[in-house]
Amino acid sequence: MRWKKKGFGLLFLLLAGLTFTGCGNRQQTAAQPENEENVTEEAEPDEVGGTLVVYTDRLDMVETKFAEYKAIFEQDNPGTEIVFKAYSDYEQDVSEELAAGDYGDVVLIPKKLAPGKLSDYFEPLGTVEELAETYDERYLYAAEQDGQVYGLAQYAMPQGIAYNKKVFEKAGIIEIPQTPEEFLRALKDIKAAEPEVLPVFIGQRRTQNLEWWQQQAQQLSLAGLTASDSQDLTWSRIYSKGQPGYIVCKLLYNVVNQGLSEEGGDASYSWKQVREMLNNGEIGCAPVDWSELAAMREAAPNPDDIGYMPFPYSMGVQYAVTSVGYCYAINKNSKNKVTARAWIDYMLNSSGYAKSENAVSIRKKDSLPDFLQLFENAIPIGSQIRMESGVEGVWVKLPDLPEDMRQSTEEYRGLIEAAGKGEESFREVMQNFGGGQEASESAENDMEE
Repeated sequence: MRWKKKGFGLLFLLLAGLTFTGCGNRQQTAAQPENEENVTEEAEPDEVGGTLVVYTDRLDMVETKFAEYKAIFEQDNPGTEIVFKAYSDYEQDVSEELAAGDYGDVVLIPKKLAPGKLSDYFEPLGTVEELAETYDERYLYAAEQDGQVYGLAQYAMPQGIAYNKKVFEKAGIIEIPQTPEEFLRALKDIKAAEPEVLPVFIGQRRTQNLEWWQQQAQQLSLAGLTASDSQDLTWSRIYSKGQPGYIVCKLLYNVVNQGLSEEGGDASYSWKQVREMLNNGEIGCAPVDWSELAAMREAAPNPDDIGYMPFPYSMGVQYAVTSVGYCYAINKNSKNKVTARAWIDYMLNSSGYAKSENAVSIRKKDSLPDFLQLFENAIPIGSQIRMESGVEGVWVKLPDLPEDMRQSTEEYRGLIEAAGKGEESFREVMQNFGGGQEASESAENDMEE
């Protein structure tokens, strides 16, 4: 079987960066006698210059890639000095520094910091409306509070499936699967063409791998909602037959039930082995977090054989779950905010950092790195915002999925166990997903090939 290859439309185009004006000069107080308590306030520079302390979680880059960025920035801005401060336990150490009130000029906002506390620590960078002239609006809500943006994401990370291009080619798979049915068909083609190759490794016993399926079900459940729907999220909208959560769960069930993944939750595979096997063409594909891709490409001598595809889910258009990592922010008490802003602008608009990391730039119309070309037609979706269905450029801010709609990885293990027992067991698991509610339709013949 051969599928026609389709062209992918361009989602991100190049756009020149917006230059931001600096803060005005702060007025110094007059000198006071030494015996008075009044202290002269140091004026904040209104031009780029001076020493800037920049925090990072990437110890591996301080002496390499970041050193290059530092050299370029200092050359373009005479009189500046960038001092990096790197942390091995970024979340814990920087959270403690924030609490103590003593932290650097440019900080990556710790993920554990509550959104409502952003204004306590960081300088506002602009409103969503202002920043949306330069940056993709969907990524401006990661560090937003009351309409003000306090942090700009370093880049966005699509979450998908790593696959071996040569394995797919040998199985006659020309078009990358875009639906669960096409994905199952592709796995069967691999099994038929290359019996010695494991079609897909899903990591049945690895919590991190099961969290990947959990993330797909939860986030894709928001994809088809309108603004009014988002106020009425119920189990029937998410886990009944035909709904996104159900489709994700049924695909996981079918993959295991039809013998297309590792057998019986095989724990003999280490993750190091999985990386090597995928790189060497002994595994066809594996759902993995974006952060795993670099190690997967470097695991064996075939980095160019590794590709990355969106989860096979389409509602007329392809959707892709996308997450945002750390966001750049400026210390609200920094004495060099103008230079801090200039550094952030440089990193986002000129350095090429996002593309070099095979990530998605948050700048409007920036092109995707070659490695992510299969995501060009996919509409990114996260927990906070997505495009209104059928309305180009209109965004809907969504609430997080309600707690009773979120399933634990243990319940996904239940799905895998159900795969060895048959359809009735699957229906029972799905009823439990819905808090004991029955599915609106029978699960029989759903996504069967």
